Amino acid sequence: MQNRTTIKDVAALAQVSKSAVSTVLSPRSHNIRVAEKTRQRILDAAKKLSYQPNILAKSLTRSKSFLLGYYFGAYTWHIASKCIKEIEKVCHQNNYSLIVYPSSSLQEEQEHLQLGINRHLDGIIATPYISSEGDSNVETYSLIAKRIPVIQLVSHISDLFPLVSRDYMNIGYDAVKNLIRQGHRKIGLLVHSNYLNPVTGQSSYSIYQGYLRAMKEAKLEAAIFPGQSLDCNSTPEFMGDLSGKNELPSAFVADSNTLAYRAMAIFRENNMRVPEDISVISCADDIIFPDYVFPELTHYPVSFETIGKVATAKCLNLPGTDPANKLYFKQHLQEGLSVAPLKTEKT
Repeated sequence: MQNRTTIKDVAALAQVSKSAVSTVLSPRSHNIRVAEKTRQRILDAAKKLSYQPNILAKSLTRSKSFLLGYYFGAYTWHIASKCIKEIEKVCHQNNYSLIVYPSSSLQEEQEHLQLGINRHLDGIIATPYISSEGDSNVETYSLIAKRIPVIQLVSHISDLFPLVSRDYMNIGYDAVKNLIRQGHRKIGLLVHSNYLNPVTGQSSYSIYQGYLRAMKEAKLEAAIFPGQSLDCNSTPEFMGDLSGKNELPSAFVADSNTLAYRAMAIFRENNMRVPEDISVISCADDIIFPDYVFPELTHYPVSFETIGKVATAKCLNLPGTDPANKLYFKQHLQEGLSVAPLKTEKT
């Protein structure tokens, strides 16, 4: 059986000290400076010897497992599936492994949290499960946060640990201002039915608040149209009867692509064209349909790469990480083909 290459072997080949090898090969920053020629000699020696760091040995000597856990409610799969890739990338760059824990109930998440404790996780990134009644495992997360970092991703259940999220309120505000610049004055809000609950409908609530602020500033009348579920088959209340379609807003802000596409489908069924007859702008990109199905949607894409990267950096306390307890990222509008300037009737 071939012996494992060690730092001592690399140091001998490169003719340097073991501490110099450790400094160069560690992903973490050090105060020790190594000359560029020496650094390259160490890297060449490590490559020649096919050196791989012994994570098990490191975990024993540093009392670390080099494991991070990502917890999320299964209903947030559209967020989690896009964030995992970036979280895993940062973990890999820093010699950490990622364990993913999706949960379909508070009880399941509680069991997964216990599993994480048993595996001696070094940190947790969580889009915590929140029940329809607004309950969460906040007490368990709070106890864990006393021992290891816990970073909230998008969903917020406590101010006791950091949050990395989107700036939903300003996105909703900006969406309305964009439509006003296009000449629209009757602007409706397509929103999920829990939009009045800041706990169970956090993103919808924030978008609603931003929408109200922009409408109030412009002295325009708000028009709220709540959907009945998160399902793509949900029907916003106003869609049941389009007999009074002349009274419909000329433009809509949707708090998700799910509602935007559903609305556009029903507009089409009732011979209303987007954007010629009615404009639609979405505040998210939970789903994207091909352009041959619907006009390219004007929306605010979620920067999952940035959010996942920042959350993982905070969890690992990497150098240069913003120390703020709450970080909100505002995404910029991606122009599509679902918004057009309001046509005014000529007299």
